[in-house]
Amino acid sequence: MHDFNLIQLKILFFLLLAQLPWVFIFWTIFKQRPLKDSIFLGLCGGLAVTISIFYIFAALGSFFLIPYWLLLTWIFSFIMLFKQHALFKNIKVKKAYLFWSVLGLIAIFYAIPVLSTDFPIGWDPTFHCLLARKIQYSGQLAATWQPFEQIAVNYPLGMHAFIAGLAYVTKAEPHIIFQTLHLPVMLLYSLGIYLIACKIFRNHTVGILAMVSFAFLT
Repeated sequence: MHDFNLIQLKILFFLLLAQLPWVFIFWTIFKQRPLKDSIFLGLCGGLAVTISIFYIFAALGSFFLIPYWLLLTWIFSFIMLFKQHALFKNIKVKKAYLFWSVLGLIAIFYAIPVLSTDFPIGWDPTFHCLLARKIQYSGQLAATWQPFEQIAVNYPLGMHAFIAGLAYVTKAEPHIIFQTLHLPVMLLYSLGIYLIACKIFRNHTVGILAMVSFAFLT
């Protein structure tokens, strides 16, 4: 296995480590909702909170606080789970072999191109990786395009700060992180499409077909 594959696996492991507590937290908050809904809400909500926190850390020049933030989220999630321990007795896991099989196929479908190269395709990723690298090297939000041009950066820097924070923790280059993020993001999109279709049509099969259509035909 190439070195960048190991780095990409390290990035994916950290993302799982960072988002799993939020699945637990949202599960305890929305305990009346189906488990799949709680997982999706936890992943989306947790990602939004994490990006916001990384942005604040970048603005303060305090990426060194990321491990402490991660530890805090795990402690908080365990406290929430301890207070809601009765949830474990009420878990109703339906036999959703088809759903998990399709989601697994989608993961493999996207993992092959994502893990086979460490450079994202196109010029747009280069633009975003430059901003992320500026934040990574300076340890703070990019205010100008120096040393390239003496002009102000007028672009939202949330995801760039997120990538720079991941680079700080995992020691990976921004372009590898950018490439690797395609896999979890596409899986999250697919899960969201499935849940939306299920809510609209009230049909599990339609949700599966919508997820397949999005993942393989877009």
